[in-house]
Amino acid sequence: MTSSPTVAALAGLVFAACATALGATTMGATAVLAQPSLMAPSNDLPNAPAAPLAPTVHAQALAAAAIPKIELWRGATLGMTLDQVKTLFPDGHAPFAIGKAKAPPAEDDGTLALWQMNDQVYGRDGVATLFFRNGGLASVTVNLSDVKPHATIGNMEDARALETAFSGYYGKPKLCFDSTARGLDQVDCRWEGHGLRIGLSYQDFGGASPYMAIAVRPVPPPLKVKTPFFGKRARKGSSTT
Repeated sequence: MTSSPTVAALAGLVFAACATALGATTMGATAVLAQPSLMAPSNDLPNAPAAPLAPTVHAQALAAAAIPKIELWRGATLGMTLDQVKTLFPDGHAPFAIGKAKAPPAEDDGTLALWQMNDQVYGRDGVATLFFRNGGLASVTVNLSDVKPHATIGNMEDARALETAFSGYYGKPKLCFDSTARGLDQVDCRWEGHGLRIGLSYQDFGGASPYMAIAVRPVPPPLKVKTPFFGKRARKGSSTT
């Protein structure tokens, strides 16, 4: 029994329509699978990629707040700008110019003395100098101004009293040298605590020009030694004899 042309044509149209619909569905699924970024990642899927998130201002602020601030001196923290320091210590001033220099000379460690102010350390008068590196506060030095010439005994008592006061706050010093031998009276001590390295130095040679200062700076990172201190590492296969 043969099919009529009308039935055959109708069957062909139905088959073509089904094939077209199936092809469209397959292409659509292929398009979605080819672009997984259009799909929201799910934690239910194994090894689901995390969607990248651009850092927001709020997230950056939280990250900055999580970094502990190291206080160097009376509320002044490591990295503060000069303008921030001026706002914190409005009674200070720029260090006096040396000669005709327009800018303060750099210290041996590359810092610049950009702000000074009168201060006291445990009741002893001094001048605090704030040093900056790359635009940020890096260290503070206090030169005690009430150290008297030809008053070695009293000066040594003051230095030892400061040593006791710092030890009471920062603990036992990492090192301390106290000597009155050979006409040189000196006290040199160093503490570490609260992210800081604090140094106390008193020098008096013969009593004519005694000097006492306190230095405050952050604890430096540990040294990473990649090569031996002494000699060179022997090359592979070479003899050291």
